[in-house]
Amino acid sequence: MNIPDDILTPAEAFALRLRELFARRGYTRYEMNKFEEYDLYANNRKFFGGDIITFTGAGGRLMALRPDVTLSVVKNVVPEDGKRFARVYYHESVYRRAGLSREFRELKQCGVECIGGVGEAETANLLALAWESLTLFGGRCVLDVSHAGSAKKRDESDRIIARFKELCPEADIRVDLDVPQDSDYYNGIIFKGYVEGYPSEVLSGGRYDKLMKKFGKPYTAAGFAVYADMYRGGDSID
Repeated sequence: MNIPDDILTPAEAFALRLRELFARRGYTRYEMNKFEEYDLYANNRKFFGGDIITFTGAGGRLMALRPDVTLSVVKNVVPEDGKRFARVYYHESVYRRAGLSREFRELKQCGVECIGGVGEAETANLLALAWESLTLFGGRCVLDVSHAGSAKKRDESDRIIARFKELCPEADIRVDLDVPQDSDYYNGIIFKGYVEGYPSEVLSGGRYDKLMKKFGKPYTAAGFAVYADMYRGGDSID
């Protein structure tokens, strides 16, 4: 897509390319409020691992600027009647401490969430979409995959990775399933995406059935976020 330089910044053009990719893969745009009740984040602080900006609403309730998108999606999104999944994508701001100063910043994220009867095939397809998203940064990239959970989940992760390699035989993937990750929220596949020249991961996600259970919802789920603000320009944006 040819986008004039004076209309969109490189990061904005990159986010647009991500949104187009997600829509082509069958995900529907989901928009949400910039704030939720404080308890939603306070009760799940380990999920995003950060501090929270709070304020008092007009009715006296303690509110918070959103530090995480997935929690809002899990709270509000369920599959429609007759459908197996709810597939949504977002382009939203989160408010977190960042950088060396550890000051609060508004950070833009693009991502997808798949909620419903998410099984091995759906998780492999999500990994493939994560790889496609990662390649949009341009340059050499790699997807790191690990898992959280039991030996049974390890076997499931092996099968998911095999499916993913069939879908994306060109993908550069590093797999370490020998040491399961300890997580109160994730189970099964966990992954992070790295791009040469960037100091930290630019993408992260995984299966979070435990989080669904904590919200009392009878679904399995998986998703990932791309840290769109990190994009600095590359070969993939025309």
